[in-house]
Amino acid sequence: VHVPAGTFIVNGITIASPLTIRLMPGATVKHKNAATAHLFHVTATRFNLYGPGTIDGNHGQQTPRKYAVSAPCPSGSHHRVEGVRFINTQAAAIYSNNFGGTFEVIGNSFVGMDQHSGVAGEWTTAVYVESGEVGARGLFRLNHNTMVGTDAPTIAGGSPGGIFFAPTTDYANGVGNFSTLEAIGNHFWGIGQNAGGNDIGPIHCYPATDGARVIGNYFEKCGFSAIAAKSVQSFICTNNVIVNGQTSTQNVAAEGAISYAPGYHSGSVARPRGIIANNT
Repeated sequence: VHVPAGTFIVNGITIASPLTIRLMPGATVKHKNAATAHLFHVTATRFNLYGPGTIDGNHGQQTPRKYAVSAPCPSGSHHRVEGVRFINTQAAAIYSNNFGGTFEVIGNSFVGMDQHSGVAGEWTTAVYVESGEVGARGLFRLNHNTMVGTDAPTIAGGSPGGIFFAPTTDYANGVGNFSTLEAIGNHFWGIGQNAGGNDIGPIHCYPATDGARVIGNYFEKCGFSAIAAKSVQSFICTNNVIVNGQTSTQNVAAEGAISYAPGYHSGSVARPRGIIANNT
């Protein structure tokens, strides 16, 4: 499906069969005021969303909070979002649960995201992955994206987050899908200046992650931890550049530029191991 130039107001679209949508130059799909559904809700096993057009989450007019793309990714699924400009999103621009397939988020930009509300559990991120499919092993690629938040949050919650990656069901007892995160060549600015009590840094990996390759990313004016990994096996963190970190006086959760806690939950990882090298 090719969406031509113009602005299209949408309450919500369910993608129930494999589909590719291409937003042509000048095309904007905008979430309707007080929408009753997520902008794109994917139930199909394969979904592609390509730019260079724009997704407008219209966050100032949404109650309750909505996702721009909600795409469960169980075993056998493959989703790709590439070259799209996301603006004014709320909660998460891209959300995936039941994660056991392959999800690729490549070369997108995320700007004008809503700030974190300060209410625990009300995540505000560019990407949010949770609720692993037990026994499955998925792959999430987050490569060459740009995420722009703010270094001066005006509400108690703080700046939006980048990716929160928690593909697990019961990480404390070692039950989950232990999927892999690949984050390469992304640019984060003003992400995670957080005082709201949620872990919403630029890159945050929770337990039950089997392999996190965080390579060649650039972080500027980002809070919490630029890169945080808790009980992650095979944590490779190399050639990242982190500058001008904690800039907001609101920030009360300082964990350092890179935070690796291999024993965060002893039951969730058999052999934690990490390589942290050549970062600036």
